Amino acid sequence: MLKYATTILLMAWPAAIQAQPSDPARPQFADQLDVRLVHVDVRVERRGKPVTDLGIEDFLLLEDGKPVEIAVFSPPDLAGPKGDAERPAEALPVVLPEPGAQASAGSGGTVAVFIDDVSLGPGQRNRALRTVQALSDPSNPNGDGLVVFRHFRRGRLTLQAGQGTMADEADFQEPSRASAVREQQGIFFAMREIENVLAHSNCIDSRAQLLGVADDYSATALASSEMRAQLLGDAIEYLSALPGRKVLVVVAGRIELQPGAAILEHLQDLCPDLSSELSNRILSAQNMANRLHRVAGLANSHRVTLVTVDARGIGAPSQANAALDAARFGGTQLNQMITDANLQSGLTQLASETGGTTIFNANNVVRPVLRSLEEAEAVYTLAFYPQHERTGKRRVLEVRLVGDAKRRTKLHYRRSYMDRTMQQEWADGLRTAARAPDLRPDASLPNPLAAQLLVTEDPDGLVVSLGLGTDAVTTLLSLSPQSERRLRLWLYVVDPEGRETAAREGFLAGPSAPGPWQASVRLDLPVGEWTVAAGLRDEVTGEISLLRQTAPPAL
Repeated sequence: MLKYATTILLMAWPAAIQAQPSDPARPQFADQLDVRLVHVDVRVERRGKPVTDLGIEDFLLLEDGKPVEIAVFSPPDLAGPKGDAERPAEALPVVLPEPGAQASAGSGGTVAVFIDDVSLGPGQRNRALRTVQALSDPSNPNGDGLVVFRHFRRGRLTLQAGQGTMADEADFQEPSRASAVREQQGIFFAMREIENVLAHSNCIDSRAQLLGVADDYSATALASSEMRAQLLGDAIEYLSALPGRKVLVVVAGRIELQPGAAILEHLQDLCPDLSSELSNRILSAQNMANRLHRVAGLANSHRVTLVTVDARGIGAPSQANAALDAARFGGTQLNQMITDANLQSGLTQLASETGGTTIFNANNVVRPVLRSLEEAEAVYTLAFYPQHERTGKRRVLEVRLVGDAKRRTKLHYRRSYMDRTMQQEWADGLRTAARAPDLRPDASLPNPLAAQLLVTEDPDGLVVSLGLGTDAVTTLLSLSPQSERRLRLWLYVVDPEGRETAAREGFLAGPSAPGPWQASVRLDLPVGEWTVAAGLRDEVTGEISLLRQTAPPAL
């Protein structure tokens, strides 16, 4: 976040911008026009096979434990070549939408892949890239719509959209092998250090040193898990601007649900004298469950289903975990199972809460990924109108089947959603427009107000100018009296290095007379190659224009 983007100065061309008074008696058009649907995609299975013949009367939908009316119901859209069901999974095409196309509620939507390069070794990374290659195969006519997110460096996400912008072979080598191995095997290195300490001392005398090793590992594991949760949230926000359902395939080596707990449990087995203290530390260890709840809720708000893949596959014990072979460490297989369960638990939670699937213990992940995408087509879409104000909080969803329909069935659906405020939704849309133009090309940005955006520079920073032509102003003036006319403005700015401002919001007074209208906003930002995304909403009609412009490179 840009710390020096501290002020916004609204400059008024004569009578163009004025402060919006806080008048309780004034009609609040934004509240009246805030009509939104919450979509819940449900997959029904009976004995492992999809059930596709249910009707709206077979479903009961609840929000926070209270039944809600199903306003929109869409059964699975399984129209397609009949022979597809008999073809092997690798041969099934993954149909993706054209960029900017409007996807229906029952369509397959967009497929995206998140590759966590930092947590993957070379062989595991190859599994992830083979999955991307299968999804972007030239035989797929819409394969250029595939979206790929790569986590090369800590805290940074690289976006690749379509075959033309896929990273080349040199980029695949960018992540350090040493860093991936170090992160994957951190627990084994910590165990070795503990073993070295105990080789020269006992548990009581080396208590401080042993707990220091455990604390260091726990802190590193927590920071790693927090970072991945943040990056997943960023990827979901990028996808939020795309219509319809989205499936995000997450290929990673770990997302720990309780970072650091495994090393504490191993140390507890090794040092019974410290059992009481270690038990308290295990109970108080930072839990990622609530953080992942929010990530899943964000995904559900934007109709993003997560298919999570542990790309570590099946592997024989390596030299790195040889320390666990010692009898006093309890045996390699048991310890490995405990470790794997902790590393996979976060991935399991994300998939379960978004109605997706998990793929573990497979050296060839292409087939199960394609099978999961095929299963994602056989979904019912239930949608309802929330009867409460936007709060930004997490709402719990529940879907039940009634009558005979519920016999021997298993449901997969979105378990919650984040009740996003309008400001949060606009921030997501503007961020995607500014940072990911390949996801939202200029031609796909809505502009029903026929607004115009111009970004210029002067010695004091950037000046963003928004305007409406004569015809647009005439239409605006005919819709409401001047006292009820205002325009809501959002701005978001990002530079090529990924530095960004927060999404800024304000109100502009609408034009007061026929003819062209223009208003300017000054941003206290240094001169640079900024991309500006601006949103303009007519609070009378609810119409929204989304515009984008990239400032010219500095000389």
